[in-house]
Amino acid sequence: GSDPAVRASKAFWPQDVTLVEEWIHDLTQYLPNIASFIIPAGGLICCQLHVARTICRRTERSLVLLNGVEGVDPVALQYVNRLSDFLFAAARLAQHLDGGGDTPVRRRAVWSPRS
Repeated sequence: GSDPAVRASKAFWPQDVTLVEEWIHDLTQYLPNIASFIIPAGGLICCQLHVARTICRRTERSLVLLNGVEGVDPVALQYVNRLSDFLFAAARLAQHLDGGGDTPVRRRAVWSPRS
């Protein structure tokens, strides 16, 4: 909106989501495609970014629950979702720049009772 009062009352705009998506694209162009789930691990910066991502995901879940009680701006939900994806991409890039790579999750043998 062009009204400054409306702009001040709204925290997130669709162009904010688009900007974060551009940041994600900028980071992921330097990374290999993900072929499987990866373990969030690495150096200090990488781990700090994964912790921030975890907090962001927790915030997203809280917003979804709040949305069930009272309306939450859908753009805010999109923004927080994309922000957590940005933090994931940033953590992966930090790990790669630190000389590491993605650590894929290895399948464990599934326990089953014998007959």
